[in-house]
Amino acid sequence: MVEKEFLSWKDIENLTECLYKKLWKWAKKEGLDIEKIKIITIARGGLVIATLLSHKIGIKDVFVLNTSSYQGTKKLNSPRISFKFSRALESYLKDKVVVIVDDISDSGETLAIVESYVKKLKPKVVKTATLHFKEKLSKFKPSFYCKTTEKWVVYPWEAFGKEGKG
Repeated sequence: MVEKEFLSWKDIENLTECLYKKLWKWAKKEGLDIEKIKIITIARGGLVIATLLSHKIGIKDVFVLNTSSYQGTKKLNSPRISFKFSRALESYLKDKVVVIVDDISDSGETLAIVESYVKKLKPKVVKTATLHFKEKLSKFKPSFYCKTTEKWVVYPWEAFGKEGKG
């Protein structure tokens, strides 16, 4: 059985603050206005993190892609994007600075598929950001992450539902 690590809401606040600082430092170094970044979050894991980041940064442009790599704790054969953005939104993201946000780069497959899709929309820059990175397992290293782990991470919003049980 995989060892689980249960996180508190305070853990999420601290990790999100860490991610914010990394994004801010990168934006400053690149001469980018952090308030003009567009966030694309991967549902469901990235929703809370993207919301917290958007409030911290002071931006309202947060877009959601619904994807899945797991059904409960069972890994699917390959992740999938449930639907694509509208053509209007695709046009809007062209030449923008985009950060794709998720909770964890576990296998890395979901982030890779979403990054590939987003790059086809021709944004100026695409970066990825997660709270956790499974360094030994993941085939995709996020541009920004705050903690490495090999445990099954249970986030507070998951502990509330079926995923956190057992």
